[in-house]
Amino acid sequence: MLFLAGFLLSFVVHVEGECRSPLSWPWNSSSIWNTPLGSAAEFGYTSLYPEDDGPNLTPRCSFWALGIDEVVFLPTTNADPIVSWFNQGHWGPPKTPEAYCSISGEEIGKLHVPYNFTSPLGGASGNPGPSTAWGGNYPVVLLQPDQQTVLLSQPVYRCAPGSPWLSRKPQDGFEYANIVTDNGNLGSGHGGSGLSGLGGAIRMGEMLPNSPPIRHALQIEFWAQVGRACIDNPDLPVNFVIDSLASLETAEKDKKSFKRREI
Repeated sequence: MLFLAGFLLSFVVHVEGECRSPLSWPWNSSSIWNTPLGSAAEFGYTSLYPEDDGPNLTPRCSFWALGIDEVVFLPTTNADPIVSWFNQGHWGPPKTPEAYCSISGEEIGKLHVPYNFTSPLGGASGNPGPSTAWGGNYPVVLLQPDQQTVLLSQPVYRCAPGSPWLSRKPQDGFEYANIVTDNGNLGSGHGGSGLSGLGGAIRMGEMLPNSPPIRHALQIEFWAQVGRACIDNPDLPVNFVIDSLASLETAEKDKKSFKRREI
């Protein structure tokens, strides 16, 4: 599954003329995530709305393939306890606390983590609720005590205060990045696309009514399987597309035969 992420982070809006703080405006000045949209940009049709829909802007099926992941930005200090980091995490069944919180991966490092920080039930802000919701993304940007190095990974599970850090090592192998000197292309944090969990985030304050235009590149989360089916079948209801895709995954033993009835 492809993830192009549209995220919300608790950052302060940059003001013209101020010295840039890497905590509110991360990555170096040449980073794609700090590059404004230029006059030579080429725009393409997104298939999210009918081309002839005029001002009505009625969303098409593919519009509903967009999603949001909230990225947690978690600063740490040398006073925070040091815990083990285990390389593990999955999205499939069984979706139970035992499956997600039991240590099964390899220990790959030690991290400073605030004692009381825990991941929400279900492991993702988009999947709150009972244990049936376990299996979310829950990407976390863990700022190291030097205030420059970040660890980006998902899905993060911290099931109790003081417990180990459970998350997958990023697929590109660059789990750490420097928000002052690096360009934000390494240290991905997102398993499907390999994109940065910190680059392209919509920062707090950037979408207020009186905020200036966002001056950096953005990421958009697009659920590839649903989105592709919607683009190929733009007039189908999105729920029909989702149910149809789910039916293809149904085990043979669970399928029911269809019997024709005369009316």
